[in-house]
Amino acid sequence: MDVTRPGRRIVLGIFALSALLFVVFAVSSYYSAQNRGQEMQFSCPLGTHVFTVYDLMPLIVMASLVFGAGMYYLMAGRVEAREMSMRRNMDIMLRFLGDEERKVVKRLLESNGRMPQAELTRIQGLSKVRVHRIVKKLSARGIVETEKHGNTNVVTLAKEVMEGLA
Repeated sequence: MDVTRPGRRIVLGIFALSALLFVVFAVSSYYSAQNRGQEMQFSCPLGTHVFTVYDLMPLIVMASLVFGAGMYYLMAGRVEAREMSMRRNMDIMLRFLGDEERKVVKRLLESNGRMPQAELTRIQGLSKVRVHRIVKKLSARGIVETEKHGNTNVVTLAKEVMEGLA
């Protein structure tokens, strides 16, 4: 098993934790069984041993942890593949942008994906008219969204673009 991937390390950690919890619960159940009466008991059909709810608790906890770790392991690969695909698509998208468009997108990324259009005009070599045209092109492509706020627009990177580039 390749333990270098972070997801597999987490799964192995959960398995180790469930084994430790099982041992702790088993030992505590053994000692507590010596001190309590016969309340809340289930009889075993295979013999005369009687299980209490407290005896079954370690098995329930361990089974829950193993089930959760297994589901995480199965789903982590799919999520990683989707994120890698999204990043590749974003890299391809950035290659198709012009130099000025790329400057605007990078400036938006530096400001957490949202800033007034007036501040975008402070990018070296871009006039107000040029920024307006670039934002209009990016908006038409679905890369940015604009909201009217008073006399200026607030430009926001689209949610998909933020997720892909972050």
